[in-house]
Amino acid sequence: MAPAPGGGCWWAFRAKLRRLDAAAQVNFLYPYRVLTLANVDSTRQLLTWAAHDRPLAVHYVSTTDVLPATAASRPTAPEPAELVTGYAQTKWVSERLVAQAADRGLPATIYRPGEISGASATGAWNTNSLLCALIRVIADTGSAPDVDVPLNLVPVDHVTETITRLLTLPPVGATYRVADPRPAAFPLLVERDAAQVCPLRTEPYPRWVERVTDLTAGQPHHPFSPHVPLLSAPAAEGPALLSILRPRPRPRPPTAAELDPASVLAPDAPSCPPVDSDLVDLYLGYLRRIGFIPTPRG
Repeated sequence: MAPAPGGGCWWAFRAKLRRLDAAAQVNFLYPYRVLTLANVDSTRQLLTWAAHDRPLAVHYVSTTDVLPATAASRPTAPEPAELVTGYAQTKWVSERLVAQAADRGLPATIYRPGEISGASATGAWNTNSLLCALIRVIADTGSAPDVDVPLNLVPVDHVTETITRLLTLPPVGATYRVADPRPAAFPLLVERDAAQVCPLRTEPYPRWVERVTDLTAGQPHHPFSPHVPLLSAPAAEGPALLSILRPRPRPRPPTAAELDPASVLAPDAPSCPPVDSDLVDLYLGYLRRIGFIPTPRG
């Protein structure tokens, strides 16, 4: 139960209250109703605490998934039902709560990271992510889908460095896009996977889905098994898996609804590392070292 405002435990909690809400339950299969408590109700409660008595600044970490993949003319989807996953819908609703609080005078800022990947220096990566599971299943099947989706990776250290710098600025009710404006293409991952891990065949998406389904049916604990329903689940932009991987475009023309961090940070602020062969090789090397993907013989 939340501490009541005015009570002793409330003031003890308030003294420790963090200004950054970066916690969420991330699951691309659960519906909105399952994720509401963790992702929406918690945001509402934090805003209530922050607004009590002397307002505290709130910095909310959202996701570019709140943008529809096919509409570059709008800052966000007009309705959460347009979005592919329940997770994206909860972040959409939470953004609305934060924006409403800002309209009522609470100092608040929203950050929208892209596909957060491993550290740019060591390659260390959260292997529970969808993309890591995809890399693993490609290696295990020796097959990759012939798809045209960008490879939009943003190293975790760049995300944290950028948001940390933005935290030092006065909250102005802005929304910042923390993503690489120059994504590579998915075939780069396939090319480096074939060079660094094992020979791969590239196949039409339906045939690749069959291979993955056959593999995971015999290996229910495979890292990609929880994501199998995404392979064929329909979405406005095609199968749900491809819709999730497809990065959301920046609104055109640029609007005050979403800002580029470079427009307000000092010139010496680090830029996002490019998604190139060196970065992909670094990630694959890390995944090999920890045994997540196979090490080539010889």
